[in-house]
Amino acid sequence: MSSLTTIYIKLIRVINTVLVVASMILLMTMPIAITYYSEQLPKWFMPFMYDISHWTVFIVMAIRPLADLLSKLTWLRPLIILRKGLGIISSAIIVSIVLSKVMIGGVAYMAGYFEPSFWSFENYTFFAHLGDVTGVILLLTSNEFCQRVLKKNWKRIQRLAYAYFYAGALYVFLAIGKDVALYFMIIVTVLVTLAYVKKRLNRAC
Repeated sequence: MSSLTTIYIKLIRVINTVLVVASMILLMTMPIAITYYSEQLPKWFMPFMYDISHWTVFIVMAIRPLADLLSKLTWLRPLIILRKGLGIISSAIIVSIVLSKVMIGGVAYMAGYFEPSFWSFENYTFFAHLGDVTGVILLLTSNEFCQRVLKKNWKRIQRLAYAYFYAGALYVFLAIGKDVALYFMIIVTVLVTLAYVKKRLNRAC
């Protein structure tokens, strides 16, 4: 491994650590800001945070199949390291918003999760709530302790990232009307499918 490659990988790991730390800061501050200082927050703040969440999870879902498909680009695969930090910051934003709703609505809001109407397809809220729940699960299990305890089941739980990604993208596209979410879904679906086909062909050879 060349010195430049070593520096490159170290830089990626530093960025990943920064993303994780930023996520923890968000979790400690964002719910309080939304709950008690929502009127003081600029109008662009919430849409901007949602955009960060959507873009980061898109990168998380796209980078591994892209690295598998473009295996000759040696600089691309180390970027997979960033999937952890990007995934945590995406789910941390969503969980922060959920926590603010719990702080505002209390037990009544929590009880809503057990009502059929809460999971209605009307206004596509089903996808929003599915994204919230999977985001909480992914964030809670995105640590080495859970990885050691859950063992093989940890990887199974991490597959919820697909539900988290598609649920969020479907809600953004169908309810909010942002076409970029549709493009995200198409790109990720194509990349994952092609990477799967390539893997199967390599095994067959």
